[in-house]
Amino acid sequence: RVAPKWQVDQAPNGETSIELTMGAAKDHYGIIFMDQYMASTEKQLLGTDTIQVLRRNGVRCLICGLSANDHEDKFRRAGADDFILKPFPCEKSALQKELLRVLNVQRARSQATSTNNDTAMGESSISSSPVMPV
Repeated sequence: RVAPKWQVDQAPNGETSIELTMGAAKDHYGIIFMDQYMASTEKQLLGTDTIQVLRRNGVRCLICGLSANDHEDKFRRAGADDFILKPFPCEKSALQKELLRVLNVQRARSQATSTNNDTAMGESSISSSPVMPV
């Protein structure tokens, strides 16, 4: 495992991720990885649609969009904080480097929030909060 101390929750589709976040405390998740197209035989929301719902529902954690297509602009317009173009590296050190890059987005956002509100999420909230890959 690349991040062995992370607790990971998985959702097979956007609807399930919405249900998981609705049943959790607002700060329960530290990061959500959201794929644009999720495997499902049922009607489902796209990743970007799901992010819009999550943001409307008050989910404030870091959301990173994932896609094999260059949908970075779509994800950012939907409310994602970052984007990873697939395929992403599977070698442990390269994957850790990519995860650190994404987490640095959270750190920068927290510092900006701290500057604006005199409060910031600590680094421990990133590593101890569950991660939801969708």
